[in-house]
Amino acid sequence: MAHVLGRPVSWLYAHAELYPALDQIDAFHELLRQLLAGVPPEYLTGRAAFHSIELLVTPAVLVPRPETETLVDLALERLAGRQRPRIADVGTGSGAIALALAHARPDALIVATELSSSALRVAARNVQEQRQEARVLLVQTDLLEGVDGRFDLVAANLPYVSDGDLEGVSAAVSRYEPWLALAGGADGLDLMRRLLRQLPRQVRPGGWALLEIGAGQGQAASEAARLAVPSAELRVLPDAWERDRVLTLRFAG
Repeated sequence: MAHVLGRPVSWLYAHAELYPALDQIDAFHELLRQLLAGVPPEYLTGRAAFHSIELLVTPAVLVPRPETETLVDLALERLAGRQRPRIADVGTGSGAIALALAHARPDALIVATELSSSALRVAARNVQEQRQEARVLLVQTDLLEGVDGRFDLVAANLPYVSDGDLEGVSAAVSRYEPWLALAGGADGLDLMRRLLRQLPRQVRPGGWALLEIGAGQGQAASEAARLAVPSAELRVLPDAWERDRVLTLRFAG
């Protein structure tokens, strides 16, 4: 209802006597019908809260998850003390990770990559809305292919749902959210393995890579990382619900 009226939710509580116009009631009922059919509420309002910012979202991108805020917090911890860090956000989608980091670290330069042109258009609108054009560079590419230079930190929330688990995701996710941003192959780690092979030439000595993984993927992700980057220091860290969530790699330097 707040969205229909173009008001903040707090305004509704302060105006309990309000009786909406008939066209507003009709619009509310239509949104409610779609919500009950499983459409994510963020797609209905076109907005999603993430970390310390608000983003435009459309069905071209995944709705940012609270779990991914864990990755942002861990990245900020590892960037503490580094001046003017260079960061890569691989598979940026809506631009959530890149823009949250840019908001928290005004001195950072961030390269955000994305393969999907429709997702990249959403990210571009968010970059413009957040006024971060000078500090967040969007690049259409596959992972880090063709991206020059090395980074202090590489962050990635790549698709990690396995083929078997795709059948079990909720109807709202499978029907309305983009499959390209979900499907991670037989065990969910196909894209992560490809990125791991790119990291040694993209991360500066002493730098970090933080990769979001699915609950229960910690052991398999760690084994893949040991094969690709045997010299890196590895850890699997949990989210607020104590589930495997972020694989961290510290590169020798």
